[in-house]
Amino acid sequence: MTAEVAIMNRIGVALAADSAVTAGQKVHDSADKLFELSPSKPIAVMIYGSAMFAKVPWDTVVATNPDRHLTTEHESVEEYADGFLQHIHGIANRLWHDAIGDYITSLALWELQALNISTVNRYSNPEQFNRSLDSIVRDCIQDRILSIKQTPEFLRVTDAETAEALLAACIDDWVNFVEGNLEHRPPISDMTVWEEARQVVVESLQVIKHWSLSTGVVIAGFGSDDIFPSLYHYLVDGAVMGKARYTLIESVHIDADNGADVKILPKATAGLSPRSGISRHQATSATLNTPRCGSAANPAHPPRPRPRRGVCAVGSRSASLKAREEHSEAEGRSAQAR
Repeated sequence: MTAEVAIMNRIGVALAADSAVTAGQKVHDSADKLFELSPSKPIAVMIYGSAMFAKVPWDTVVATNPDRHLTTEHESVEEYADGFLQHIHGIANRLWHDAIGDYITSLALWELQALNISTVNRYSNPEQFNRSLDSIVRDCIQDRILSIKQTPEFLRVTDAETAEALLAACIDDWVNFVEGNLEHRPPISDMTVWEEARQVVVESLQVIKHWSLSTGVVIAGFGSDDIFPSLYHYLVDGAVMGKARYTLIESVHIDADNGADVKILPKATAGLSPRSGISRHQATSATLNTPRCGSAANPAHPPRPRPRRGVCAVGSRSASLKAREEHSEAEGRSAQAR
């Protein structure tokens, strides 16, 4: 179970993360989840959930973010976030063809396994003893479809026709896929039940949700015009049709009225904001002693972002300016010595 904390006040931001991430069906306990995204700006990013986006590790996504290598300053954290999601949108556009097969087959198995659990729970209910297993599975299928259809419109980012076409292209023989991949499936007598279960996956493909291949992304810090810090919390749910799927879960702004805040993550999707869609936000990092990005020997392969285990303090704007002045003075002394 992931545990992450963001503590904010008028002076700065502190981010803390554990080291567990999900890669495919496995959980790894030694991953880096907290990164600096700018060599000089007090901005940081923290992730939870899947360690990959479109088969690309998140540290690689961060390392290739243009804001890590440009001196351009953005006035707000939101502008850094906009730029970073545009960056992952570009990754999605280049790589979604390679990743979509794994994405859809993983989603299909995830939904089928959830259907298995629902069936077992309902079948073990004494009130259901007189019903056939086939009818119970059908009820569970219809309940899941109804649940997905009730998803708010702002979380619907893929239309039904596209979802149907993608599923057909990736899994051409649905019943054979179920028989070959779903272990411990209910021993139903009518295989057409599994054809009905296919509609669950079609519906699920249309919406953003928390599941094994989605990633929570937290961006916090200061823009160049910010006096107080801000935090943006997003859910990124893979890449479909060349675009990143995301939604904004919440944003927090410290100001004269709101002097401090503490966020415990992950956050349930019950409070998702209607500010979602296909590709837009995500952002930038910072601890103040980050080394400069880029490599003089090989500028085409910049170094990976420096991970921050444990706690990352995203300092205040004034502290950032002081750090840059000290860095410049140190470079001057080094040049004189040479």
